[in-house]
Amino acid sequence: DENMTDPNFINGRTQIEVEMEGQPRVVLHGSKAMGGPANPVGLEEIAEKVRKCAAAAQKPLPAATIERVIELVAALESVEDVAEVAQLLRG
Repeated sequence: DENMTDPNFINGRTQIEVEMEGQPRVVLHGSKAMGGPANPVGLEEIAEKVRKCAAAAQKPLPAATIERVIELVAALESVEDVAEVAQLLRG
C-alpha cells in the first residue's frame, strides 16, 4: 500500500506539519477520518461543505439552486427523477 511509505501516514493516523515564517512549527495529528464509522458526518455538515465549495466555484450557482440540490440529495430515495439534480448542477 502506497500509504505505508508516506512518512505522514502512521498506522492509520495522519500527521501534518505547518511552518510559518516567524512562528513555531505546529504538528497536527488526526486518527479518525470524517465520514468514517468512528466519526460520522451529519447532513448539515455535508450541506455546509457543499455551500462553501459551491460558493468558491469558478462559476458559482445561485444559493437557491444549491439549497434545492441539497434538499433533493437529502431525500434522494424519494426523488422521482434524479436527472433534476444533474440539471441543477449544470446551471
